Amino acid sequence: MLKKAVFMDACSRKGHNNRLVTWLAWLCLLPWIWQASADVTRFAYAVNGYDSTVLVYQVQVDTGALSPVGHAPVKKFPGSVVAHPNGRWLYVSTQTGMSIHVFAIDPVTGRLTEIAGSPFDPKVVSPFWLTVAPQGDYLFIAGRNSNAIAAMAIDPNSGALTSMTGSPFAGGFMPRSVAVDPAGQHVYMVSINDDSVTTYSIDRRKKTLVPLATGIATAGDAPQFMTIDPTGKHAYISSWTTKSLVSFKVSPETGMLQPDLEYGLGEGISPFGVAMTPDGRYLYVASWWAGIVGFRRDEAKDHLVSLPGSPYATFGVQPIQIFVEPAGQFAYVTNYGNNTLTEYRINGDDGSLIPGDTILARSGPRAMAFVSGKSPVRNIPRNIFALRSDAGQLVSFAIDADTGKLKEQAAVATGAEPVSLAVDPLNQFVFVANKGGDSVGVFSVDAHGGLKEMEGSPYKTGSKPVAVRVDYNGRFVYVLNEGGNTMSVFMLLRDGGKLEEAPNTQYFSASPYAVGEQPGDLLLHMTDRYSYVLNRGSHNIHFFKFYGNGPLVIDSDGYGSPFAVGADVFALAREYTGKYMYTLDAAGNVGAYTLDLHNGTPVAIVDGGAKVGPGATALRAHPRKPWLYVTQGRDNTVRRFSFDPATGRLQAAKSIKLTATPQGIEFDQSGQFAVIRQAGKTSLGVYRVAPKTGDLKPVDEVDAGAISDLGFLVETQ
Repeated sequence: MLKKAVFMDACSRKGHNNRLVTWLAWLCLLPWIWQASADVTRFAYAVNGYDSTVLVYQVQVDTGALSPVGHAPVKKFPGSVVAHPNGRWLYVSTQTGMSIHVFAIDPVTGRLTEIAGSPFDPKVVSPFWLTVAPQGDYLFIAGRNSNAIAAMAIDPNSGALTSMTGSPFAGGFMPRSVAVDPAGQHVYMVSINDDSVTTYSIDRRKKTLVPLATGIATAGDAPQFMTIDPTGKHAYISSWTTKSLVSFKVSPETGMLQPDLEYGLGEGISPFGVAMTPDGRYLYVASWWAGIVGFRRDEAKDHLVSLPGSPYATFGVQPIQIFVEPAGQFAYVTNYGNNTLTEYRINGDDGSLIPGDTILARSGPRAMAFVSGKSPVRNIPRNIFALRSDAGQLVSFAIDADTGKLKEQAAVATGAEPVSLAVDPLNQFVFVANKGGDSVGVFSVDAHGGLKEMEGSPYKTGSKPVAVRVDYNGRFVYVLNEGGNTMSVFMLLRDGGKLEEAPNTQYFSASPYAVGEQPGDLLLHMTDRYSYVLNRGSHNIHFFKFYGNGPLVIDSDGYGSPFAVGADVFALAREYTGKYMYTLDAAGNVGAYTLDLHNGTPVAIVDGGAKVGPGATALRAHPRKPWLYVTQGRDNTVRRFSFDPATGRLQAAKSIKLTATPQGIEFDQSGQFAVIRQAGKTSLGVYRVAPKTGDLKPVDEVDAGAISDLGFLVETQ
């Protein structure tokens, strides 16, 4: 029969003064020492099972918002991801690929580079779940179809993996998950088909796992995932069939599990992932069908108490897992059924979940991991690049990140009639579409904003290129050719900045690719899953998807591409959650579209748009807030719309008066500044964005000549 346990502090060990206990107490403190020295969450990583990728996000320290900065490919069907305690490496299991990928993490940008020798063979079939010892010396893997746990030693210098002596180790029937205690002395494997939890002792002297002779406990019916509180005294396992959370006492001496209490979660609850805050005060259970169930630990009564407002909505479909970032301020849910992530703030007073945004991920998000640092991520605007179309120049301006003041630094010649530019997300290059020269130029950027055209540049495109874009990974460059109604796609060779046009493969044909008549604007989705080509002549939008690790060149004709839009539409914009797209036409109509969460198809939002009238010149969304901006040349204003993040509908606009005719507007990645191309004065106006209202306050204006396009270079710190 399940009984209550008495709450004890695993690190105090009252009544035990031997050296072993002192050593265990020291080990128990290791995670807290790490968190104390690096307690700000900088990056998040989400594995996406259906398209075999890991998405990289920056974490905004004040809101917990996730901003994607690229992705890394892995083998088939990744299901679990875990970061090393030192923040240097990321480990990803692929269930169908039967391998463990290891990535080095760039401590500044969070981007991933696969290490030598990766992926590694765990010697189990269908590696389902990962955990790493708090000491950082071993990685443990639940081998679902091997009925075993694999253990791999982590090289302290490279992060590379080597199988532990005797690995894999036999366990229960169809393991679902693994967990390790805070002291790093015991590891537990939860098996779904025989309702068991197998306990192993980690023998670091012999470098092996030792299954405990009486270390098999029963955990409800169809147990799923396990978490252990930071004291190491209590463990909790979600039980699918019984719709419950099963708690255990954990022996401080042996690591053995003793059944304690079973908490019913209610009808309609199908519990899956379990997460606890770092301080052990609050616990959350993800339910496949019914959102998030929350508990508070009552230390005086030694049991869990439901949180106010629980269960909490996830605003997604099939919430498979919940994760709490290391600072314990925010929680995130992977909504497996509709490819989204939901962000929450954790109420520090009562543990309730306050919903933030639900953002589009890639296909089949399953698990997340986090990396901390000593300071939050900062995106510092360093340079603005602008095209002087009449002079045929690419110009570099330095921008003061505190004041927004501009200072011209360098100017280099481009090809004839430069009309569009794109800044490399890795800050190494600027790409320029030369409409008069039927080419795209590549320019390197030095630490001071200096520009130099790369050897081999410019590269031939189709006729009259009018738009150039680069993907979030900095791997592919896309060029729209107005004269030939095509899109040229180039692979970027980063070592020398050379471009190679995409070749013919078994998955896609060679560049260029046919689009509609008179293509004019190109939008790349922030997840790098889709691209959208606005065809002004045929009044429609083509949208493309990727295959494998290739470019966005597979036409989605099976999903209705191209789809019709109104006449004279000339601009596209995507907002920060990735769920909506907006269009602007010459009559000043702003169209609003939902992007299908499964295939990217744009679907018009009935009565979701707005009208600003003739004379509109440009359309841009703020990179971090629910604001959409339309520049209006007829009355020299910028119209700022709010939109509802839950529906995408535009709300009442505010008119911001300017002193010159606006031709275009761009925001830096942090959303702190906007720069407006101003006709008449042929100048660039710099405006500070009010963080609460989205209003624009002028801070500088410089004579720049006739500017056809501009872009920011932002440095991540």
